[in-house]
Amino acid sequence: MSEVKCSKSLYDDIRRRGGTAIMWKAGHSLIKSKMREVNAVLAGEMSGHMFFADRYFGYDDASMPLSTPGDSRRYREDHC
Repeated sequence: MSEVKCSKSLYDDIRRRGGTAIMWKAGHSLIKSKMREVNAVLAGEMSGHMFFADRYFGYDDASMPLSTPGDSRRYREDHC
């Protein structure tokens, strides 16, 4: 899931890889709220914010995918 300012190619690539691409309104609280509503696993903004539904729903941390790649992979295997 991402915001309206992101390129159409992002959404096309997500769909091509079998994901569900959702475009939503820009803004930290709006993105996190929509994540809960649609049970999204991952969301991002053009500002660089990345939101993860892992341990704390809507966790916003750019370093998380680098510091916990094993955890992210296990979460994906269990929930996707």
